[in-house]
Amino acid sequence: MRKNVEREALRLQIHNRYIINLATDYIWNSHSTPSQRYQFTNLANNANNINQNRASRVRWIDNTSTLVNIIQINNTQITNNSFENDFFNGTRFDDNNTFESLILPAGF
Repeated sequence: MRKNVEREALRLQIHNRYIINLATDYIWNSHSTPSQRYQFTNLANNANNINQNRASRVRWIDNTSTLVNIIQINNTQITNNSFENDFFNGTRFDDNNTFESLILPAGF
């Protein structure tokens, strides 16, 4: 219900959070029956339980070995220019063939 009120407030270009909360509370308390409030609350609790269960399953996945394998990728990517090369293959700071390494002191 709150999302519907927020969507309508956005349509009417009302951005005052206090007014949106007042409207939501007014609709909730004055225009919904106890049965509707119970159904909304029950639906929200079920959705929260589903999301928490899904999140707890995701948290237990151990992807350490996958991350180690990604870090250890050492295949050089074939690129067309130096920007792409630096982006995909990483910047090499020990490369002494660049213009910058010829004119700048070490460490810059």
